[in-house]
Amino acid sequence: LLDHVVVTPVIMRTLTVEGTPVGQVYVEFAPPDEYGDTWYWTDFSRNYPEGTEITLTAVDPYITSTYPSKGLEYRFQRWLMDGVEIGTDPEVAFVLDGDRTLTAVYEEAPPVILTQPENVVTTVGGSAWFHVECWPYGYAAFQACQWRFNGIPIAGETTNSLLIDPVGAGDVGTYDVVVYNSSGASLVSDPATLAIVSGSLVNGGFESAFDGWDTEGNVRVQQSAAAPEGMWIVAYNSGDSTPDGVVSQAFATTPGADYTLTYDVGVLSYNTKVQRIGVEVVDGIPIAGTSHEIHGVGSGMTVWETHSLTFTAVDTATWVIFRDESVETKGIDLLLDHVRVEWTPAP
Repeated sequence: LLDHVVVTPVIMRTLTVEGTPVGQVYVEFAPPDEYGDTWYWTDFSRNYPEGTEITLTAVDPYITSTYPSKGLEYRFQRWLMDGVEIGTDPEVAFVLDGDRTLTAVYEEAPPVILTQPENVVTTVGGSAWFHVECWPYGYAAFQACQWRFNGIPIAGETTNSLLIDPVGAGDVGTYDVVVYNSSGASLVSDPATLAIVSGSLVNGGFESAFDGWDTEGNVRVQQSAAAPEGMWIVAYNSGDSTPDGVVSQAFATTPGADYTLTYDVGVLSYNTKVQRIGVEVVDGIPIAGTSHEIHGVGSGMTVWETHSLTFTAVDTATWVIFRDESVETKGIDLLLDHVRVEWTPAP
């Protein structure tokens, strides 16, 4: 038997899914659409029978990168149904009881600083480079940087790097950078300092005689074609004089900074005797010292050796002292030239 056959029409409803303020939000949906798909980029529309229970999951906008983690450019905020908020979780479930428009609302994330600028120590005339790694960088969410010196914006310095070259005394201070996104949200980096380390000798080649140097005993400046630098050198105990010469100079240093003192020691000889020079670095108290022996080769020949001595300054003024410690002086002279001090950057 058969009776009361009724055909009920299936009412189809349209679901429209959008993303704002960015397009192409990756959205997963269930049940699958008529094509068997379970995801798509917004904006899109799908048709379902009225009364279907639907689950939507907002994943990420298209422009969001995977480094260092998803969602740094834009963050999910809420779902809207026909303009009315229905949830703040990326996954939302509802019954499609009519034509509906669901909107995944995102907001632009604040800037993120991945790498902070670092302190710089350099010399006058050197260079200083400050750098900050920002996220997002190169995407719509990133707008600009603004470097500041002692809290004051530096005109034209609006990238993620700041180069100061050459460095002068007026550049010493504190630097930071303000990072903005396109919505105007900002973040200030950690401060980084620029410091200048002192350390240079005057007239280390003795081309201006003993200007800048103090002397004692039997020591003089004389010309030499064999000079390591320029044409003038220091000669100790010349003319077979008593070996009591001392040459010294004080120079500015930065406490705690490391330095390398380099110098050329030589002999002018008519025999093969030995000359000896003592080197001291004094900073209120002796902080480094050494001595060198150099043998003559005779025949009026001049020979040179280069030596160096490292030290760490403990005060703002340091003395370097070169002392004749020779025993024999007949027919042989102790020589000195090309004295220089260089700051040694920390590794």
